[in-house]
Amino acid sequence: NLNYLTMIDTTGFYRIENQVSGMFLLAGSWGKVPTDKLVWQYALTDDIGNGYYDPDGFLWQFVSDNNGYYKIVNKVSGMFLLAGSWGKVPSDRAMWQYALTDGNTNGNYDPDGFLWSINDQGNIINKVSGFGLLAGSWGALPSDKKVWQYPLTDGDPNGFLWKLIPTITLYVDADYATTLTTQTVDTYCSFGQNKSQTTNENFLRSVNVGDTVIWRGETTPPSSNVIDITQVKKENVPGSSNVFGGNGILQGIGDPETVTGTVQAGTGGENETYTIFFKVNGTGQQFQIDPKIKVNPQTQQ
Repeated sequence: NLNYLTMIDTTGFYRIENQVSGMFLLAGSWGKVPTDKLVWQYALTDDIGNGYYDPDGFLWQFVSDNNGYYKIVNKVSGMFLLAGSWGKVPSDRAMWQYALTDGNTNGNYDPDGFLWSINDQGNIINKVSGFGLLAGSWGALPSDKKVWQYPLTDGDPNGFLWKLIPTITLYVDADYATTLTTQTVDTYCSFGQNKSQTTNENFLRSVNVGDTVIWRGETTPPSSNVIDITQVKKENVPGSSNVFGGNGILQGIGDPETVTGTVQAGTGGENETYTIFFKVNGTGQQFQIDPKIKVNPQTQQ
């Protein structure tokens, strides 16, 4: 079991995967259409040819209220996960993504309808309704892409279980992507953090045993530049372990290249430095940047 209340990194983004269906929470139209308030569960490659397709539509950030609840905001749309009728109508099992002020003249409007708790099993529970986020057909039917809010006692309890999968995105300033040099990497590259507060070298991403970490590159603002994450390699520090197993070298795959790695059992409490190697626009020159990975201690069951 995972103690999500202490392990969620509110500075990063997560994919939210249902543990039965294996599909991920997705903003309607991949977050690109402001009038589309729907929320779905999709496989990462579903409808990849759709003109709106954007892998970032699967990314969500958790905003803490410092009282054990979170607003869950989509990276692309900027809208927040919302219980139907703001959680106030027990018969309304719908799920939406809304701006925080949408519908504030509605008689059911309640800002607490945007608040969710996450327990150690992976239930995501609305503060007002007390219902849990549920995969359509309890996750058992691949063609059912819907998501709902239901009492946790309804149907298969496993359909209510979700897993948070962190991502690490290397951002490159689009104005400098084609003229980047090894001397300017730390100036023009980041992981989306406020670099006046956290340098790239000190950027620390918290993960849990069993998490799949996904490294992918993109430019900000978006541009035609392509960032290939070609390799992620553990620094050779005596006495330290490789939290991703194997020989400590993870290779990029796909087009553009992306690197994935699963945090291995027995590495809880580790704090390691990994070097991310990347190229811009398929050129031969390879750049590198060095953030840290922290594996949270495992909670005893």
